[in-house]
Amino acid sequence: MYNTSIYLPCISIDETFLDLMGIDNLTAYSEKMSATVMQCTSIPISIGLGQTKVLAKFANYLAKKHKFLDNVCNLDELGEARVNKAMQLTDVAEVWGVGWRIAKKLRQMKINTVYDLKMANPSYIRKIFNINMERVVQELNGIKCIDLEELQKANRHIISSRNFDQEVMSRDDLKSAFIYHIENVCGKMRKQNLFARQIIFCARTNRFKDNYFTISIDITIPSALDSFRYISSYIDKALDTIYKPDIKYKKCGVIVNGLITGEYVTKDLFDNTNIKHDKVLPAVEKVRTRFGKSAIKLASSNLSDAWKMEQRFLSKRYTTNVDELLEVV
Repeated sequence: MYNTSIYLPCISIDETFLDLMGIDNLTAYSEKMSATVMQCTSIPISIGLGQTKVLAKFANYLAKKHKFLDNVCNLDELGEARVNKAMQLTDVAEVWGVGWRIAKKLRQMKINTVYDLKMANPSYIRKIFNINMERVVQELNGIKCIDLEELQKANRHIISSRNFDQEVMSRDDLKSAFIYHIENVCGKMRKQNLFARQIIFCARTNRFKDNYFTISIDITIPSALDSFRYISSYIDKALDTIYKPDIKYKKCGVIVNGLITGEYVTKDLFDNTNIKHDKVLPAVEKVRTRFGKSAIKLASSNLSDAWKMEQRFLSKRYTTNVDELLEVV
């Protein structure tokens, strides 16, 4: 996929759109793509081809439902008559963007199938629902209205938190846990090209026990950051407020706010550097990609393991970890 088509951002963990404009024989190309993924990963995938995103999602639904399509459905090859027939046989709740509440209201309006929604008046649908539903109707009729960027809005904040396997009381325990969460949120920011201007550190005791205690601190940073190395430098400042020697902590977390993208930066009147880039970070990420996440890490992350979850029942990672390959005896 990466070599022969334009790759667009994923809309979920197991789903993405591809722009295949300019590629001849889309059905054969998609069948080859499906076979290649199956050969390399043993994971079956279904591919739907349509003129709009909503139609492509509908085609994908048909590819999954009907075995004779062999996991690939091209609506253009099916023809308008067969596509309309398939829409007449498909419940309106199967349309991308139609949740169960909207589907319930549509049925009250005698719109029971995908075809009924396609034939509905877009202006009327917008009046009853919103502009997004109007766009769905337009896309069912082959009019492109939904840009992927509208579906991929950047997060307003990112959070990482977790309960400890056991209650902890040392400052090193909390510091090590905070570093773990900072690496999590920074990884998510890097994937979206985001930079944080505010960090919130929080911790609490077991809420099911007496003397429940929770505390947090907000830290506004002068330059927006996306590097775990730089953000980790604020942990000690946070711990000066959060850590109490006589408290048994059960959970902590990190939240980053004030997120901005690397492309849109408003220059501060008194500081001409709004974003601080970590020049070492790309090299660190390359080493981690090749040798594993633990190949390079902050020394303070090894201060304590007491906070970590045991994960005794964690599923084996057969397809991503060579040390956990399935053994056949």
